[in-house]
Amino acid sequence: MKKNFISYIMMAVVTLFSFSCKKDLDIAGLEKNLPAISVSNLGLAQSGPFNATDVVNISFGATTTNTKPGKFKVEVLRSGSPATLVGTVNFDNWNGKDATNTHSITFNTVPTTYPNTTVYNGTLSLKLSAVGVTAASIYNIKVTAYTTDDNVSSALTQSSLIVTK
Repeated sequence: MKKNFISYIMMAVVTLFSFSCKKDLDIAGLEKNLPAISVSNLGLAQSGPFNATDVVNISFGATTTNTKPGKFKVEVLRSGSPATLVGTVNFDNWNGKDATNTHSITFNTVPTTYPNTTVYNGTLSLKLSAVGVTAASIYNIKVTAYTTDDNVSSALTQSSLIVTK
């Protein structure tokens, strides 16, 4: 009986201390270790194969920490060894059209607990024929995101993202 009582007391003390400790994250400490800008993923909003004349929507995810997004570049490369650049699209910012008024980029921000970090969920709309895409081919997509001062960039390539009929 005495053994059980002591066991219950010990369990109560351990439980009390286990759940009464409050640990706050050191967000400021963690945030300074995050990259200023990072493109994290690329994917298709619809499935292929595509016609070379289609407009394709490509989704992307990115983050910025203690900076704002600047220019955004999309490169279309024909798959192969080595891959061959067939077209480039440049955006002055992450919301709007390119200089030719043919392609567009938009984004929404996603809530985060980090006060100086912004998470982006974006969409690129590319007219395939305007970037050199032809029938019966496979293409890689490379995106490069820049900060507003152009000093920092992040690039990501997705192989075989676009397949044409």
